[in-house]
Amino acid sequence: MGSPEQSLLAQFEARRFKDNLFQSPRDYEAQGKWTQEQVEKLGAAVHLFLSSTERAPADGPGESAGVDPLYGDILDPEFIDDEGEYDKRKFNLRCIVEHSPSKQLLLRYGIEEERDVIFHFPYQKLVDEGIVTTRRFRGVDIGDLIEWDGTWYIVLSTHREAYFGQTVSNYFTSTSCKRYRANSVPTGATHEEHC
Repeated sequence: MGSPEQSLLAQFEARRFKDNLFQSPRDYEAQGKWTQEQVEKLGAAVHLFLSSTERAPADGPGESAGVDPLYGDILDPEFIDDEGEYDKRKFNLRCIVEHSPSKQLLLRYGIEEERDVIFHFPYQKLVDEGIVTTRRFRGVDIGDLIEWDGTWYIVLSTHREAYFGQTVSNYFTSTSCKRYRANSVPTGATHEEHC
C-alpha cells in the first residue's frame, strides 16, 4: 500500500479552502430549504397577527390602548392592512406546533382551561414575508396573537432555536404562548390614561 502524497491534515485543510466543509453557507441554505419543506408538508396552518404594543404603538385614529400595566394584556389590539407597515399585517403561515393536553381548573368565577402551546416558525419564511425587521429581529414578538385550531393565543416569550452547527444562523423562531381571551380587561381609553 502506497503512502499518500499529502498528510491527512493537509488534505482536510485543502478541502476546507475549497468550500467543501459541512458547515458552509451552501449547506445552511440547503438544510433551511428542507426544513421549510418539512414544515409546509407536516406543519399546522396558523394565522399570525402582529399587534401593536407599548413598544410599537399604532398611531392615528386606530391607536392601540397599549399594554395593561396590571395584567399585561394587550388592550384593544389594532391590526391595520397597510402594505407599507409590516408590523400591522396579518399572515397565514405554517409552523410546527408543540402542545400538551389542556387542563381544566375550577376557579372561583367558573372553569378555566389552560392551554400552553409552543409554535415553531421557520425563520427564513419570516424573513421572506418581511416580518423580520431591525426592531423585530426574531420576527415574532411578545404580545403578537396567533389563531390556531379555533383558539386565540398570545405570545409570552419568543426566542431563536435550532442553530446550524457552531454558527449564529438559526432555523426556527419559537414562541411560547397561552390561551388569550380578547379584551378580557375592560377598556375604553388609550394607554396614557391607564398609566
